[in-house]
Amino acid sequence: MMCGYGVPKSDLAHYLCSPSNSLTVWGDQGDINIAADYGAAALFMIYMADHFGGAALISHLLRNQITGEAGITAALAELGHWQWTFPMVFKAWRLTNLIRAETPGSGLYNYISIDLDDIQPLTINRYAPKSGMVSRSAFLGPTYSLEGYDTGVDTVAAYSVDYYSVDAFGSLSKIDHRVVFEGANEADQSVPTSDGNVDFSVTMYFPATSRLTARITDVPIYHASETGMRYLAWFAGYTEAYILISPNEGPVDYQFGVVQ
Repeated sequence: MMCGYGVPKSDLAHYLCSPSNSLTVWGDQGDINIAADYGAAALFMIYMADHFGGAALISHLLRNQITGEAGITAALAELGHWQWTFPMVFKAWRLTNLIRAETPGSGLYNYISIDLDDIQPLTINRYAPKSGMVSRSAFLGPTYSLEGYDTGVDTVAAYSVDYYSVDAFGSLSKIDHRVVFEGANEADQSVPTSDGNVDFSVTMYFPATSRLTARITDVPIYHASETGMRYLAWFAGYTEAYILISPNEGPVDYQFGVVQ
């Protein structure tokens, strides 16, 4: 992939098995799932190289004295992608790991150099509306590694992703049901934010049907408090729906549901 090494398929598989592993916080799920940290970093760099400059981008990142999220945004700007930032690429990347196709997005939500279907299925959590409002920690419990080891971590760190599919979405009444999301304060107060709260990025993806093209509705990162609820857009006519949830700080818990 770089420096003469090939694609680390085993690490990629570990990440795809546990996408709740943070892209930016090393070791957030402990040494027992450290391969997922390597996989997240490698997969993100493959996506960046595929879509934003290849070897030139990697070279910029290695030479850039600015590190972290700011360094990626700076490298993008240097290569002419000034309209893109790290959070924007992250949101496109997390959709890519789900969609893996040329449409929608004219190739934006696909890889050029690898085929994820040859590596590992993405872990997608099934959510049934009859469950009502659920908390992440209680509904999913702790994350497990590819080998089946319990990480003991049931919250999510910054720039991780939880993927949900909504059971029997097409049969729900679009008048009576709404998708509701409630952000939570940090689960670990030893990792403070500027104001004690956490921002979330929540996206819904509706695959194409025989009559409708695929649709992505992105709710911009917003300030979420323990009491703040947000209602996401609901689109009639679609038979499937996926919900992607990511915090930009952490570790955190949250609640969501498809409720009447």
